[in-house]
Amino acid sequence: MPGMELSQVLATMVETILPRFSNSRVGLYMVLDLREDCYTEDGTNEKSAASIMRFIIHRPSNYTKVLTKYEFNNFHEELGNNGKDTHYYDKQSDHDSCWRSDGFNILFKHRQNVEKFFAEQTSEVNEFYTFSMFDSPGLIMFNKFEPVKQDDGYVRGYNISFERANIHTICQNENGGIGIRKSPTGL
Repeated sequence: MPGMELSQVLATMVETILPRFSNSRVGLYMVLDLREDCYTEDGTNEKSAASIMRFIIHRPSNYTKVLTKYEFNNFHEELGNNGKDTHYYDKQSDHDSCWRSDGFNILFKHRQNVEKFFAEQTSEVNEFYTFSMFDSPGLIMFNKFEPVKQDDGYVRGYNISFERANIHTICQNENGGIGIRKSPTGL
């Protein structure tokens, strides 16, 4: 997307799909497929990298948690990752406004990994970044959302398992279902 910053696109998707004060059992799941290729002057492919970056967004209050599961050049290992198994996600941010910058700063870390891997500036590398065609963005319902704390009590991440959800299953609140909470203004 020339001219658009990926972190801004992701933050806009979060604001559009998952409002603040959403049900505490509901999150937004997004998976980026990040691929880079470096070609020689004669057009042969010299080196390639392919990474999967998973985001889980949680917004049960005015604060927004941005959680990630990422390792550089991990595409083949990450293909079979489904949400029903419990996986650890690093906490990037849990804030009312800075989540837009702090939460997606992991994209800058990825760029540094690319530069180190190719030992060149990323302008020399062809990038193809998209949402995963195997794992489209969408709402999820948590089966497990367990904080992982450091010795000093700081929450560094979460052990999470989930199932895909849709707006119909989330809104089934009349008969003891989950439901989406209204905002404090009642809208």
